Amino acid sequence: MNLIDRYVYAVTENLKEDIKEDVSRELRTNIEDMLPDEPTENNVREVLEKLGNPKKLASEYGDSKRYLIGPELYDNYIYVLKLVTGIVTVVVVCSALLGLIFSLSSDEGVLERVVGIFTSVISAGIGGAIQGAAWVTIVFVILERTGTINVNYGKGTGLKNKWSVNDLPEIPVGGKGKISRGETVFSMIFTVIFTALIYTNAHLIGIYTTSEGGFTLSESLFNDERLKFYMPMFLIVALFQFGVYVWKFVAGRWNTPLAIVNTIFNVASCILMYVMVKDSTLINEGFVNKLMSSVEVASSNITIAWEKGINIFIAIFILIALWDSISGFLKSKNLLK
Repeated sequence: MNLIDRYVYAVTENLKEDIKEDVSRELRTNIEDMLPDEPTENNVREVLEKLGNPKKLASEYGDSKRYLIGPELYDNYIYVLKLVTGIVTVVVVCSALLGLIFSLSSDEGVLERVVGIFTSVISAGIGGAIQGAAWVTIVFVILERTGTINVNYGKGTGLKNKWSVNDLPEIPVGGKGKISRGETVFSMIFTVIFTALIYTNAHLIGIYTTSEGGFTLSESLFNDERLKFYMPMFLIVALFQFGVYVWKFVAGRWNTPLAIVNTIFNVASCILMYVMVKDSTLINEGFVNKLMSSVEVASSNITIAWEKGINIFIAIFILIALWDSISGFLKSKNLLK
């Protein structure tokens, strides 16, 4: 009866608590009615394969209408859509306000300033919401159309392929292989905020000096022209990372295809990070000169310390990425919690 238990678990795992027990009881009764008096394992397999993909069966018990994205992903899509559009809108609006604060001119009248700030913030908010929604929709469409996401709670074959009893996973014991939704949501939030800030206001990262009017940006950290060269690659890797987080959020547990894609992302991010960090032209020369002039240390010592710091950062980044890749495979085999 282990196959029946696993099938019932796969169907009811993500159902609402108030119907989970009733569905479980009804499903077991239906399966038992379809089996002979003394069923063999082959009899059980035949019945379960007739019932089909447990995730599709579970969607029939839902009571909400679904549009735009398929029923298997719709609820997760709406959740992530609300989360991301909200975060992106807030971040973009804050970035716009920050940029306006540093660009205000004393020659402008009060009314002109207020109107300018209001229109800029509204425009930034709408644009941010649209971009966030587009990102989420693109990621979910890719996951659904390719059929690679493990929403069938199987071995990663996807809903586009024929489901088999062999795809049923073991019922998780002790949380092994499960993915924390809380951690995944936090990672999504961090990715969105970091990407939005780098994309919109990277020029505001730098050295500031104080004056009568407040803080003034003295030198930016990045060379804007060089950063623009890397920006398309940076956005692609960020979108890739966001897609992996969405996959984790929807799947709920590690599987081999997810571990493979996670490893590909880690390799891509390590390569991009190494190239960018080692590119001396990415850092604004004025920033380096300003830093050296403000510290009472020999410039040669600062250069040595800078190089050591970069190498240590690269080593730590690669080690973290390596462990994240290895642990993904271990968790997919239920060897690690």
